[in-house]
Amino acid sequence: MSEDSAKTVIVELPADWTNLKAELKPSTDPVCLITPEDRKSLERLFGIVTVSLRSMISVSLAGNVLLLSALHRRPPIEHFDSWLALLGMMAGFLGSSTAALRSALERHAQGVEDGNGNQWPDPKTKKERFNSAMAIWFLYRPVLGTVVGFLLYLAGQAGAFKAVSSEGGLAFSGVVGGLFAKSLLDLLLDRFKELFSLRA
Repeated sequence: MSEDSAKTVIVELPADWTNLKAELKPSTDPVCLITPEDRKSLERLFGIVTVSLRSMISVSLAGNVLLLSALHRRPPIEHFDSWLALLGMMAGFLGSSTAALRSALERHAQGVEDGNGNQWPDPKTKKERFNSAMAIWFLYRPVLGTVVGFLLYLAGQAGAFKAVSSEGGLAFSGVVGGLFAKSLLDLLLDRFKELFSLRA
């Protein structure tokens, strides 16, 4: 081995090398990756959802008023029980549509989120924001209220709840049940699971 090849090369690093490494290190801070086109698309989708829900609320509210006035007629209208069931379903639809609109507005007030989980504004703070997946849920949520309203009608017919024994009581209970439709259905499912597990 020659003398030249055995020499050690010493390279002097600048005094601010530590600061330079920190500057070159990739940033782990979250950044807003939502493109302006995605934001515009989400804003259009939010507009469609809110207009649809406002229309649902207006129609179901008018339907509840008309049904209540019709059911209070004397003598009673034909197929009274069928109209009463429709009242319960319409009331549940109204309550659930209202809850969906409220949830959509609250999420949109926090910002928007794309399909990859990127949020805007303030991407560093994770919040429940409006996104396309939730938009579908908002539009289908009133269906759950309809189911709850019909279940309340059946409960009234069976004499299980005195609160739904009258037309006004059924309408009020249907709206309140629609507001908490998901929670009520989850509660019923849990009770049925417990019942069948005990029997098994």
